[in-house]
Amino acid sequence: MGARRKIALRSGFITLHRDAILHMDDSLPGGVCWTLVKLMALADYETGIVVCSIRGLAIEFKCDRKTVREHLRLLKAAGLIDWIDEATNQNIDGQLAIPGFDWLSGVKDAVGPGGPLSVPAASAGPVGGPVGGPVSGPADILPPAETGPLELQELQDKPFAPPSADAESVREQIRKAITEACGIDPADMTASALGALAKAAKELHEVNATPDEVEARSRHYRAKWPTATLTPSALAKHWATLAGNQTNGKTRSDQLVFMSTEWLKANPHWEEMTP
Repeated sequence: MGARRKIALRSGFITLHRDAILHMDDSLPGGVCWTLVKLMALADYETGIVVCSIRGLAIEFKCDRKTVREHLRLLKAAGLIDWIDEATNQNIDGQLAIPGFDWLSGVKDAVGPGGPLSVPAASAGPVGGPVGGPVSGPADILPPAETGPLELQELQDKPFAPPSADAESVREQIRKAITEACGIDPADMTASALGALAKAAKELHEVNATPDEVEARSRHYRAKWPTATLTPSALAKHWATLAGNQTNGKTRSDQLVFMSTEWLKANPHWEEMTP
């Protein structure tokens, strides 16, 4: 399900179980189901993972942390998600997630070769064991590399590098793409509107947006909200939900909307779920 704008501190990750979601019943309250839909919009398309924190989700969903935790607990109890908290290395129900796992080494180290979350290749067997046989014992975890005093001093003495011309050029390309997508002319814009345009270009540049993505997500915005006016601020605000991954001629968000509404509309709490 594609990465989008940052949602505050990254202190854990949630894994969505697609098969379970597609076959879920209507026993969950409407508010919890709507939280699930919003998680689907934030999740990576391929892995179904949302890297986030309770605080970040509370900000994104415009609710308090207690509500977020309760909804995640109910979703996990229903078998729809798994949640691991970085700070405590625990699942949402308080159980230890990965014994001995050092979160300081980062999630990438965890899922990389030899990491506790890595999946061995089918042809690879454990050391000293038969090919394809069961792996016994905990995974080897290397401690994070330390920075020596000389290296640290070099880093501290290194002057801060100003933004490169290339970076400025990319941001300008994004700014032009936004103006074309929104059908606006900077020459006719007020100072406040120009400021909003610059802010939107900066935000999209920070999430590595491209001019092509700006065009694609602008089209999706108009298809999703045909009566709304597309502005730079609106495009930046909804960037996360307008992912442009193409699969079978449909965008990722098209598939999310279809997949979620199929079972949501059958839920007796459908009206409560609609924001």
